[in-house]
Order: sequence, then structure tokens, then C-alpha cells
Amino acid sequence: RKEQSIERTPLKRACKPEDIAEVIFFLCAGAAMVTGQTVIVDGGLTL
Repeated sequence: RKEQSIERTPLKRACKPEDIAEVIFFLCAGAAMVTGQTVIVDGGLTL
């Protein structure tokens, strides 16, 4: 089942904790002027 999910994503790999951490780091950085958004980290599945 996990392999089937990975095959459906454009990046063809599973998300790692580091992928989520990079998004959090970006949002916490002072230059990130983002408010009121939902950030989806899914390997391009919802493109």
C-alpha cells in the first residue's frame, strides 16, 4: 500500500521528517511574509 501511494506522487518518494522541517523553518524565518495559508507537503500529489 505504501509503495502504491509513492508511485502516485510526481516525486516518486515518501515524505521524510526533514521535508516537513524545511517547510516549518521557512515559515518561521523572518523573510517569510506568509499569513493565513495552508501549506501542503505531499510530493506534488495535489497539483
